[in-house]
Amino acid sequence: MERIRKQIRDRRGTLLVNAYPAVIITAIVMAVLLTITPPLLRKNTVDRINNQVARYVEIQGDISVAQSEFDRLCRAKELKLDNPSVYVDANTMDGSKIQLEEEFTVYIEYDNIYEIGTIAKITKRATSKATGRSERYRK
Repeated sequence: MERIRKQIRDRRGTLLVNAYPAVIITAIVMAVLLTITPPLLRKNTVDRINNQVARYVEIQGDISVAQSEFDRLCRAKELKLDNPSVYVDANTMDGSKIQLEEEFTVYIEYDNIYEIGTIAKITKRATSKATGRSERYRK
């Protein structure tokens, strides 16, 4: 601690030279964190929404409600996605009905955009997957 105080009091400027690389490294780390964090938070939010959509499809036993439920949840969370698509993979009856205990998978795909300041913009297609079993019996 005493050594740091001496360097701060010293008027020769060696502290500035010693601290310069640390300031640059800190700025680079902060820039990377600010670039990577928003897409990761968006992915986490989409995963949670997908689990809720899968649960809703389980209760309804109908895959046609997946898109409308996804849209409703995105509006509720004020989430704006680029080119989202919802697809349900299931064995269905009458086009969209799922029989009791039949497994299904809900896929949500969207473009996740990573921006590195104003230097680069990288678009990567992200996919969220959630599975479930129907809870509705069909005669």
